[in-house]
Amino acid sequence: MQAIQLLRRVPVLALALAGCTTSGSSSVPRQNASKAFSAANTRMETAASSFGAHLAPVDGSFNLSSPCSQGGVLDLTGTFDNTASVTFDLDATFGACQESEGTLDGALHWTQTVSGSTIHDAWSGTLDFTDSQGAWTCMFDYSSTVDTAGIHYAGTICGYDVTADLGLDQ
Repeated sequence: MQAIQLLRRVPVLALALAGCTTSGSSSVPRQNASKAFSAANTRMETAASSFGAHLAPVDGSFNLSSPCSQGGVLDLTGTFDNTASVTFDLDATFGACQESEGTLDGALHWTQTVSGSTIHDAWSGTLDFTDSQGAWTCMFDYSSTVDTAGIHYAGTICGYDVTADLGLDQ
C-alpha cells in the first residue's frame, strides 16, 4: 500500500540524529532521542503494515491494538479514507511499549495523506522514553513530504530541529 511506504524511508533520520549536535536546547541526549524516534517509528511502521493489510479496501473509523515486540501495546484509533487520495488521521497511544531500544509511554497524533506522487506525514505529541541510561520526555512536532523532488523534513524531535540540526533538506 502506497500510504504505508513513507515510514520505511524515515529511519535515515534516526541515524542522522545519533551523530548531530544541536543548535537548540534539548535535555534528551542525542543517542536517546535517536533511540526514542527509532522505537516509535519501528512500532508504528509494524502496526501500519498490519492495519494497512486489513483496511485498504475500507473507509471509516478503526481501532487496532498491536503488541510491542517485548511487551506492552500500541493502540491505534482514528479514521482511514481510501477515496480519491489515501488519508488517515489517528492517535497512536503507547502503553508500556517495550522495544529493543527502550520503553515508550504516551501518545502521538499521526496523519498521512497520499495524493498522486506526494506523500505527507506528520507526528505531534509527547512520549516518555526509558532505557538502561534513564528516562526522558520527548516531544514530537515533525513532518515529512515525499514528492518528485525528494524527501523534505520539518519540525522537531526531542528538541532537535530536523533541518537545522540534521542538515536534512539542504
